[in-house]
Amino acid sequence: MHHWAEHGIVGRALFLDFYSYSQASGKTYDPWTYHPFTYADLKACGEEQGIDIRPESQGGDVKPGDLLLVRGGWTDAYHKKTPEQREIGAKRKHSMGPDDPSRYAGLSQEETMVDWLHDCYFSAVGGDMPSFEAWPTHESRLRSLN
Repeated sequence: MHHWAEHGIVGRALFLDFYSYSQASGKTYDPWTYHPFTYADLKACGEEQGIDIRPESQGGDVKPGDLLLVRGGWTDAYHKKTPEQREIGAKRKHSMGPDDPSRYAGLSQEETMVDWLHDCYFSAVGGDMPSFEAWPTHESRLRSLN
């Protein structure tokens, strides 16, 4: 990571602006709460942006090694909060598992999403959320691993 910080990273990226898509579709949500973005959601977002999010091997636009960037709106919501609200958010206690009081929007952990991420062979994923996946997980098979 320290090398990336010094020199940056370059690559072809798939950018899905899910936050803007959701607002334009009337499906608003608070990025500071648990809100999973399903594969179907990302597929619809991609279609709206003119992107076929399927892997190239399946006829889509995603090439092996692409970067995946998803805008979930957390940063936008952060800047709309008062300094007091930001401080409260920053000082929330964090713990592992479903009892964690922190809540974040992000990618769902459904099997379809896992399969899609695997099949696309992304070299890196990122977004503007503290957690790339919706947190805490509501998937029972993943909760049992904590």
